[in-house]
Amino acid sequence: FNILKTDDFGLNLRNDDVTATLQLMDSLANVIFINDGVYTIDNLIASKRYEFSNDAWFRTNTKTNSNGVLAKSGLTMIRPKFKHNVLQTPMDGDYGSAIRIGTYRQPNDINVSVNNVNIFEPIIEHINSVNAGQSFEILGNAFDITITRPKMTGKGFGIIAHWGGDVGNNGHGSNITYSYHPHNITIINPKF
Repeated sequence: FNILKTDDFGLNLRNDDVTATLQLMDSLANVIFINDGVYTIDNLIASKRYEFSNDAWFRTNTKTNSNGVLAKSGLTMIRPKFKHNVLQTPMDGDYGSAIRIGTYRQPNDINVSVNNVNIFEPIIEHINSVNAGQSFEILGNAFDITITRPKMTGKGFGIIAHWGGDVGNNGHGSNITYSYHPHNITIINPKF
């Protein structure tokens, strides 16, 4: 398939987590069109082109070990909109983001990377007034990333870019022997 629409799968009629169906669509089509509606997601691994209609939203309910979208190489998102609900404040540097690009826990292989990610005019509304997450987290060997005119509102962090490496179960308390860092990151006209 070249293009699949969320309406083709009846997702706009559902109120539950639709991550598995969107994951299937990502494996079948080059373009996923998100029709009007609110779609609950959790750890959606996305690598294709996502185009959002005017009133289409992803809603996250991230916990201490999840994110909304996990970007893979080649991901393009056109006008994505997120209602980012952080249910629990993340305890580690790899979680709590509306969109995560790369990973904090990166194997000792410079070839493991996320690259060529383009996010155009995203809107991310942090809707939980108690817990703070991130709009974007870019980490490890992530490169050639462009985020154009992002708008981020509510309680949370806008864009965080940092290292990734051999992080153990103790997170930041682990003994780190190597790390990789994001590079070639372009952020155009952000609004917080």
